[in-house]
Amino acid sequence: MAHTKNEHASVKIQVESDSMEILREKLASGVYDIIFLPHFEHYSLDQEAIAWKWTAKDCVYAYMPKSHPLSVKKFVTLSDLSDYGLVALDEAHNPNYVKDIYELFASEGLRPKITASMANAYTIKASRWNLKDIIIADAFFDLPLTGSLVRIPVKGYSNGIICAYRPDHMSQVLKDFLTMIS
Repeated sequence: MAHTKNEHASVKIQVESDSMEILREKLASGVYDIIFLPHFEHYSLDQEAIAWKWTAKDCVYAYMPKSHPLSVKKFVTLSDLSDYGLVALDEAHNPNYVKDIYELFASEGLRPKITASMANAYTIKASRWNLKDIIIADAFFDLPLTGSLVRIPVKGYSNGIICAYRPDHMSQVLKDFLTMIS
């Protein structure tokens, strides 16, 4: 961030941990010029007609304990995962995540087997010591890969981070950034 501040003094970077809904509201009201979100938030952005672009894209990952039967594979398929329990963000707080998981599996005619739901990424992160099932997430999910966890790519699928912005409210620096990531 120091490099960005030196190169672009007019850019103010503010790290927030507001809910996705509050971040979208702050973008719409002009508090923020751009926000960065997990890719699954595109459902709400599309519904609200908010412009967005990919900023960081990687393969989908399955995080699991080293003791899990699939942990020895170099990659897994959705078919491999469909027989095992998944830990997911709960639908009440994270409907876009749940929708994304169901659509991901439906793309291959499968249905995910969600065995546990948690309110947010922090509760999932805190539960990693007792994790028995699989977490589907992107490469940017802040889950320490300690001695007890592995991260295996899900073959053929990608996810990541997107940015949302207001085309009617863009500085030249923001336009340049959006051009750079295109």
